Amino acid sequence: MELVRIKENIYYIDHAVNMGYIQNGGKGLLIDSGIDKGTGKKVWKLLKEAGLPVTDLLITHAHADHFGGAFWLKENGNVTVHATQFEGAVLENPRLEPIYLFQGVEPLSELRNKFLEGPPVKVDHYVKEGPSVLAGIKGTLYALPGHSYDQIAFYIDGILFAADSYFAKAYLEKHVIPFMVDIEKAQASLQFLLSLEGEGAVPGHGMYETNYKETVKQNIDWHTSLLKELEQELHELKDMPVESLTSHFLRKKNIPVPNIGAWVLFRTAVLAYLKALKEQGKAEFKMKDHQFIIQPIQTEI
Repeated sequence: MELVRIKENIYYIDHAVNMGYIQNGGKGLLIDSGIDKGTGKKVWKLLKEAGLPVTDLLITHAHADHFGGAFWLKENGNVTVHATQFEGAVLENPRLEPIYLFQGVEPLSELRNKFLEGPPVKVDHYVKEGPSVLAGIKGTLYALPGHSYDQIAFYIDGILFAADSYFAKAYLEKHVIPFMVDIEKAQASLQFLLSLEGEGAVPGHGMYETNYKETVKQNIDWHTSLLKELEQELHELKDMPVESLTSHFLRKKNIPVPNIGAWVLFRTAVLAYLKALKEQGKAEFKMKDHQFIIQPIQTEI
C-alpha cells in the first residue's frame, strides 16, 4: 500500500483496490475504503502518518472490495459516508449482494464472505450525478454504470477517480471475463470516458495513467471481442441452456472456477453479455423443455 501524490492535495493509494484521496485544509475526502477493516485501518494510519485528515468517504459502488473498510472508518474515524441511493441500499444491507448473485435465494454460507458481503455501513449523504461539494471540495460526479448498477466516479481538477468503469489491461487478461451487470451501459460509460477531457485517471484496479484513453479503448475492444465470441458460439451451438453455455464458454476460455463464489460471479457476467446480444437484436431468450435457453437470431447476409 503506497500513497502516491498526483498533484497538489490530490493523491491515490496504490493497492489491490485503489483508493483516492483529496485534501481540503482540515478536511479530507477518501474515495473507497478497501476490502475489510484491516485495509481500513492501514489506510487511516497511512494518511495520518502523512498528516492528512480523513473526514469524508465516498463509496463509488457497493462491491465488497470497495467498501469493506468503510464500517471501521465510520466507527473509529467518525467519517461522513457518501454514496448514491441505489448503491447505498446495498451498503446498508450488504447481504443483498450474495442474494442477487444467488438469484434471489437466501445465499449459501459459502457466498457470505468478505469478498461478496462487506460489513453494513450507514450512508450519511446520498449523492447524484453532477457538480458536487464533498468535504468542501468542489468536483463533479459522473454516473458510470455497467460494472455495477449505479456506479459513480469523482472528477476534480482534471483527475478522474474512475472506480471500476474501466480496468487495466493486466486485470482484463487475468480475469478474462470481467464482472458486469450491463454491457450496453458499460460501453456507454467507456465512450463517455473517451469524450472526457482530463489530465489522468485512476481505475479501481490498475495504475494512474495520463494516457488512460488508450486503456479505455482496450476495454471497449475487450467487451466487443467477448460479444463476438459469444455470438459465434450461439450460431455453432444453436439452442443452448444459458447455464450450459456459461460452463461451455468458461471451459473454452480456460477460466478456472474454483468455488461457488467464482461461479456466480462469472454466471452473472456471461449473462450480461448475452443480454447485450439480445438488445442488439442478435439473440433471443426462450423457454424450451423447461429450460431457459438462448438462441441466435438468423439474419440475412
